[in-house]
Amino acid sequence: MHIKLKDISQELIPSMSSDEARKYFELENWKMFAQKIQRHPYVRQFIINRDKNICQCCHANIDSTFQLHHIDYYHACKFGKRIKTISSTIVRHNRILSLPDCEACHREKSEYFLQCTDRVELVHGICNMLIDKAFKLKSGIEFKITDKENQRSKNLKFDF
Repeated sequence: MHIKLKDISQELIPSMSSDEARKYFELENWKMFAQKIQRHPYVRQFIINRDKNICQCCHANIDSTFQLHHIDYYHACKFGKRIKTISSTIVRHNRILSLPDCEACHREKSEYFLQCTDRVELVHGICNMLIDKAFKLKSGIEFKITDKENQRSKNLKFDF
């Protein structure tokens, strides 16, 4: 598959950076949307089902690794309820995360849940990197595609 940065759908490219968007919201509620929603297992499964396991950038099937890509950071969690969950890493086996209670939000305030999930898309990790590069290109921010990123791309080729 061959993807050109200029061919990435403009709908996938955020209109403003996360750093810029965070200025407009209460920080904790903004973080729950912008930095935590993609870690919630319920949201991850909801987006996989909604997008039918298809990358919204390259339109190929998602085999195993994927990311939830924010198409819009100008939003904050409105539900307010939080849950604690264990998210183990290699270094921290019992790391506890505070996440938005997205499952309860979906049941109790579905319009809030959809306002969040409408701003998140299922993409391959490498496609997420390409969208980030396209955002930087659109915004006039200098960047380069590193050798490590080229190695991660496996069978995906991309250029300008």
